[in-house]
Amino acid sequence: MAINIGFCRDLSTPYAETVERVLRALHKEGFQVLAEVDIKRALEPALDGGYEHASLLTVANPELARSLLEVDGDLSLMLPCSVVVSANGSSGSRIRITDPIHALGAVAHPRVKPLADELNRRLWRVYLDVVVVAPE
Repeated sequence: MAINIGFCRDLSTPYAETVERVLRALHKEGFQVLAEVDIKRALEPALDGGYEHASLLTVANPELARSLLEVDGDLSLMLPCSVVVSANGSSGSRIRITDPIHALGAVAHPRVKPLADELNRRLWRVYLDVVVVAPE
């Protein structure tokens, strides 16, 4: 069963190349990487070696983040968007990006939906930039 909370695609490009493409596309759309976590290294004891390389990028667009914080400071809990790039087999990779409309959909404030929509548009362009450059 697939849980639809973001954009996901398997790619034939190697993991390291996909990470580079994602970082370039994020920068192009005005996102900053707040943190990068090597999931395999961070959780290795719990994963018992059964997990391929994966990078969790927490990202934010400063302009849109400021606008969200002006609505309510508690929205800082939902500011970072997650982007995960993982190895997929011996030579492929997978990209996953949080859908901000899904993440912010529960916030009942008229100023939040347009900001979530704009985040969605920008992250969708990041996704397309990566998957169109490396089509399956």
